[in-house]
Amino acid sequence: MAINIRGLCRLNLGLTHNIFCKTPLTNGVRFMYSEKYLGVPTYENTRFTFRNQFVTIEETFRSKMLEVCKAEDGVVFVEDVKAMLHLAQNNDDDIKLVTQLIEKYVNCIKDQKFGSYVFGPVVMRMFYYLNKPEAALSLFQNPLLDEFFQQKTSVQILFSLLYKHDKFDEIVALYEYLMSSEKRSSLVRFCTLVVMAACYKQNNPESFNFAVKCWEQQQERCLFFARSLEILAALAIRQNQPQMALELLSSLHRQQYITIRCLKILAYSQWQKYIYIIPLLKSTLDVDDSMQKQTYFADVIYQLEENLKTESGDWSELLDLIENIKKHDALTTHTTLEEHLLKPVVSDQKYLQNRDGFRQDREKPMNRNFGDRNRMRLNSRNQM
Repeated sequence: MAINIRGLCRLNLGLTHNIFCKTPLTNGVRFMYSEKYLGVPTYENTRFTFRNQFVTIEETFRSKMLEVCKAEDGVVFVEDVKAMLHLAQNNDDDIKLVTQLIEKYVNCIKDQKFGSYVFGPVVMRMFYYLNKPEAALSLFQNPLLDEFFQQKTSVQILFSLLYKHDKFDEIVALYEYLMSSEKRSSLVRFCTLVVMAACYKQNNPESFNFAVKCWEQQQERCLFFARSLEILAALAIRQNQPQMALELLSSLHRQQYITIRCLKILAYSQWQKYIYIIPLLKSTLDVDDSMQKQTYFADVIYQLEENLKTESGDWSELLDLIENIKKHDALTTHTTLEEHLLKPVVSDQKYLQNRDGFRQDREKPMNRNFGDRNRMRLNSRNQM
């Protein structure tokens, strides 16, 4: 009983520390993909189950795995890697052991054609949980694991982890690494959103040029998503390229979407083409009451007002339209344009469970006798 209580206390302290490390309120972290979308909560639940079941044999298990990795004829099983991925702590020894186990496991199954467990996303969730972006990136680029991370979820989690820690240069380098790999170049479509967001955060000529290059590459493959294009247009405005921003926005289908309309207003304002803003605002006021109301982000409208104060000429018609927009309660004040562009992608549980061809039981908690089976396996290893 004392052992179980001691183990649970240790586990709870670890969870508490992890929660504070990941909370946006404590460190200003922003996410392009929610942790639910990435499957992190499911991993955490499974981790809790593993640690509770291994509480009395955890150190013995680690020692045995070290022996297996060192032995030339050592064999690593699926359950070995799975257990270590959920027991690993934030220290160099555990990260090294995980790496050795994965390399040994891949070497053991290289001649197998069927039945391989898909570990890539689980490994990346472990690194995400432990806040180890450098280790995750290093393992992803390990030449021995060329096909180990060949899943879109693995790529999304890795890019999200780098973004979470403001490693924008590493995101750019990783994108180029994927593009240079014939086997992995198809995965870039699942990371362009994070790449665009990273370039937007960097906001310099180099990052802008790279974002444009990325867009041109993916446009040829028809793999660029609307939200990525909106972020690129916003970056173009920040880099004083309003004409390019308008050109990008014109290629999108949903021209009446709030983000596109607001970005157009910023671009026209920066380009000092205020005359083109008048039809935009008029179209909002002309919408029938029975239809969905068109709104604008308040920070965009207030910025437009500030710009007009410094402009010469008679812009009374435009100012009157702005006042009417306010009177019709067509301003969104609960969020800004930038917050909307960079808000996390959230998916429902059904999509989370079924994407990437994963079986829904991939990370379900184990049976009650799972811990007993592992104790028996450890004992049999000791007898070998």
